[in-house]
Amino acid sequence: MGTHTLRHPGVVGAPVPRWAAVAGWASLLLPLPSILWRMAMLAGIDVGFRDAASYRDSAGAAIYVVGLESVQLLVALLCFGLIRSWGEVLPHWLPAVGGRTIHRLIPTAAGTAGAIALWMILLPLAAALMRRWMGITDGWTPDIGMSDGERVLLLIAYVPFFLWPAAVSAAVVGYWARRSPRSASLTGTARPTDPARRPSSAAG
Repeated sequence: MGTHTLRHPGVVGAPVPRWAAVAGWASLLLPLPSILWRMAMLAGIDVGFRDAASYRDSAGAAIYVVGLESVQLLVALLCFGLIRSWGEVLPHWLPAVGGRTIHRLIPTAAGTAGAIALWMILLPLAAALMRRWMGITDGWTPDIGMSDGERVLLLIAYVPFFLWPAAVSAAVVGYWARRSPRSASLTGTARPTDPARRPSSAAG
């Protein structure tokens, strides 16, 4: 890959492959069940979590949970942008910068960093929980004291969450490939961009 190719801001309007669209939607939706589970716990709904009161009774802990959910929602929305037009061209309603092409390196670098962070956090956590549930090691698990139904609810909320890094990784790969200058010649539908131009729209 040449330096000129890396400097290229990226084509806009290339069709999103089906697999990349699935990854983009999954990046948006997969964290939502766990967010809803934690917010329900914080709101006082009995989800079976033994330590729920310690979060509800502490302002600091409550702020931490709300902050965590806010960050996750923001990340999910940004990942969704990898398959939308506003992930290629800034919306026109933004003052001064509206309509400008987003250099493909920016979302790709941010998405890659986010995916790596998610893998580093969630993969070891999933492995540790699996070892404890299988009786290989001892330690705390979030389902202590839960009924079978509450454990099922916990799994419904968190299994998608642990799949989130894979979806984000696939969405980033799809974004980079779709905006590659090569995609314009392969598909015949995307248009190359000039860094000095302000394209009026982008399909996506």
